[in-house]
Amino acid sequence: MAAGPAHRYGGVTGPSRGLAAPVLRSAGAIAQNIPREGRPISTSTLTLRGVLCHPGSRVAGSALGILLLVRTTDLGGAARDVHAASPGWLAAGLALTVLTFTAGVVQWGVLLRGAGTRILWRSVASWQAQSVFAGHVLPTAAAGDAVRAVNACRAAGSGAGIGSILGSRLAGALSMAVWGLAGAVTLRGVFGVPVLAAAAAYVAGIVVAWLLVLTARPSAPARPGRRGGLATRGARVVASLRDGCHAIRHRTGAIVMCLMIALLGWGCQLLALVAFAHAVGVVVPPTVFAVALPISLVATWSPASVNGVGLREGVMAGVLVHAGVSAAHAGAVSLIIDLQMLPIALGGAITWMVARRRCPRVRAVAPPR
Repeated sequence: MAAGPAHRYGGVTGPSRGLAAPVLRSAGAIAQNIPREGRPISTSTLTLRGVLCHPGSRVAGSALGILLLVRTTDLGGAARDVHAASPGWLAAGLALTVLTFTAGVVQWGVLLRGAGTRILWRSVASWQAQSVFAGHVLPTAAAGDAVRAVNACRAAGSGAGIGSILGSRLAGALSMAVWGLAGAVTLRGVFGVPVLAAAAAYVAGIVVAWLLVLTARPSAPARPGRRGGLATRGARVVASLRDGCHAIRHRTGAIVMCLMIALLGWGCQLLALVAFAHAVGVVVPPTVFAVALPISLVATWSPASVNGVGLREGVMAGVLVHAGVSAAHAGAVSLIIDLQMLPIALGGAITWMVARRRCPRVRAVAPPR
């Protein structure tokens, strides 16, 4: 989840397409390597990012992940396990998923509402659910944050809006890193020293990021001058991030509360995965999921896939098999986990449609004759 556990695993309202569409258009322009002036470019100027973001490469990456899932697991046995899943354990997992989502709402809301704006909790929950929906239907990992950003910036201003999203993201990342480090220490005999070292390095990196946030200064006014389009956009992004960091750096109480709720929310997320594993008849300790889940989420960062589809499930199943889970059970668990946030996404779709209906439509007025 964007304001806590990742989306794919665990006031002012309006349509979410306001910021998501420009993100998709920008990604498409990069993928096709079309310069701003519209001049054709040679094949030799294609960048690695452009190749990876090409639609063909993304489909191939997802197909590779699905192939990994097929080769690693017993899909026939996984289908039988899913069909015979225990309704009681599924209900327990769903209840814990709702708690995880609620923790994500509160985690983001304490930073957003602490900016001195009167934003209703139901609005924060609605925007969060809409972001989960956008993360499921749009082929980009930034869709959920785009939905949250456009609503938060309208309600609280750009600085507070961006700062609250950045702070909640870092809080979720730190909680995932801490739980992952604890799992890597407990299971160092299973995953080895490299995974333990990577977990420790990830924790250190998030701590450094927090130090940068807490010591940020507001951006200086832009100097007049001629810049390229990419340099101008980069400078605006950096300025927005600096202003967002400066907006939350002095709110120590809200940051501490956000971090504590993020830790509790990620713990609920791990317990939810344990419950889903019990539903298909396999006992997986939460420490295994604490290590496996961050590794599988790395797949969503890859531009060479459609929002991590295929890669995420294949990597999760592979890690579970490495930890001693049978191939059939690993496939069933990875498939159920991938559907974990679907009820939240459906709720987000409903709130998005309600928000669109409430949004006033501007009618064109004929000029006087």
